[in-house]
Amino acid sequence: MVHFTCSYYSAFKMIIIPQELLILVADFLPTTADVCNFRLSCRLFAMTGFPVLFQNVAILDTTEHISRFLSTLCNAPCKSLSATRHLTLQHGTWPIIWSYKTWLQHCLRVRRGHKSDELAFSHYMQFIIQEHHRNSLGNMHLEQLLQALPRLKSITLSHVNKWSWKPFNSLHYSELISRICTLPCWENVVIQPLSGILTLLDAFPQIRQLSVHGSLTAAPGTKQYPSILHLEVKSILGHCKNSDEIETFFSSFPNLTTVLISMETGGRLDEMTIRLNRLYWPNLHTCTLVNMLIEEDDLVSFIHRHSSLRSISLDRITLTSGSWDSFSCRYKRLRSSLYVQAM
Repeated sequence: MVHFTCSYYSAFKMIIIPQELLILVADFLPTTADVCNFRLSCRLFAMTGFPVLFQNVAILDTTEHISRFLSTLCNAPCKSLSATRHLTLQHGTWPIIWSYKTWLQHCLRVRRGHKSDELAFSHYMQFIIQEHHRNSLGNMHLEQLLQALPRLKSITLSHVNKWSWKPFNSLHYSELISRICTLPCWENVVIQPLSGILTLLDAFPQIRQLSVHGSLTAAPGTKQYPSILHLEVKSILGHCKNSDEIETFFSSFPNLTTVLISMETGGRLDEMTIRLNRLYWPNLHTCTLVNMLIEEDDLVSFIHRHSSLRSISLDRITLTSGSWDSFSCRYKRLRSSLYVQAM
């Protein structure tokens, strides 16, 4: 934690520092709390540090919280509107229960001793109806959000149930759960919100990076998305690998320069593979493959096809044929300058 005191301010006050440099100083601070301490030093620091708070924004993917964020932007200085570069949408799928009696017995209901069940169910119904109305309007709220962030460069779609050792931590999420006393469904599938994002990419060509941190049971759409240069897709469910959907999905991003593909743990071993011979990106220079089974010939052929490839990381990769020693000799003969990291 960085603490700014009067001595810091006095040192800056002795010389004239351009506002752009102060923004760089605030941008260099590691945490939001440090930026807040920076802004408490003086009025000048408060003004220059304010846009930095909006550079990386995480929003719970609900009508209420998107509307609240848009309202905050409307009341904020104009510079904060153009400051956001990265947006994280935290998605959740809540159970739809219309019966009060059924809701009381539901496994995802949270029991709060300080709040009456009738009040919690009332808040839950308001929330469900609001989200149902949002779905009927299509991508209107998401489009309004992206329009309010003209300099947005990257989007991360994350699920509130990421099944990681570190629990999901969000004040908005905790407040929502406390109010409606209902948890989201355990499945961390993100097909629906991903489809909404993809349909809007043509209208926002400045977005160059897309990260998907949630399960894909199928691949949405077959359209081309040439503006995306950096793609991360984690937690591809193995049982969908019997079809061509996933390879077709990756092929819909023809101009990728960096890509990360990760299969979800668990399931049958013979399903944890991706047919690399179906993938080709002429401009690819960085590739990361995680938690999958690959044949040695397919991996060597993948490197051979991608002549611009500079580095490839192989994390928890199992070769179903050949050996790592053979692979090492073969890729070095193809391209000795290629950096390969096997973990």
